[in-house]
Amino acid sequence: MLQRVLGLVESAQPERNVKSVAEAKFLRPLRPAETCAVAIRRVDDRTLSFDCRVQQDLVARGILVLDGDN
Repeated sequence: MLQRVLGLVESAQPERNVKSVAEAKFLRPLRPAETCAVAIRRVDDRTLSFDCRVQQDLVARGILVLDGDN
């Protein structure tokens, strides 16, 4: 699931790289038949937050730090 989130961020912003995962919390496993919706929000110029949901059920959340290049 985290690899999918990282891939989404890097494909949306190919000029920026994810420098680190500051926080990642997995609240429950994603089952094979489930579809997960990912929401990514900009916190500031170098920080993004994300959450992953199955319907309304939060299954993961976290914070990503981007490199300093714009």
